[in-house]
Amino acid sequence: MVADITGTPVICPEITDTVALGAALQAAWCHQGAELASLCERLVHLDNSSRAVPDPRASTPIGRSMPAIAVAWPSVISLPDPIV
Repeated sequence: MVADITGTPVICPEITDTVALGAALQAAWCHQGAELASLCERLVHLDNSSRAVPDPRASTPIGRSMPAIAVAWPSVISLPDPIV
C-alpha cells in the first residue's frame, strides 16, 4: 500500500519496532561516537520478504505527483531509479 501511494519501492527492516531501533541507534551513536552510516550498516538489516513494488494500476494522486515534488524540492525527497 505504501509503495502504491508513493510510487516507490518499499522494504521493511527485520526489526519491526522501528522506534526502539531508532532509539538504540541514536544511543549507540552518542555512546560510541561512530559514524551513523557505519552503525546502520552493522545494525539495520532489511527483510527482503517484505519488499513491495508499486502497482501501476493502483496509482494515486500523490504517487503521480512524486516526480514533480522531487523536482521542486530535491533536498526533501529523492526518488529511486525506476524498476526495470
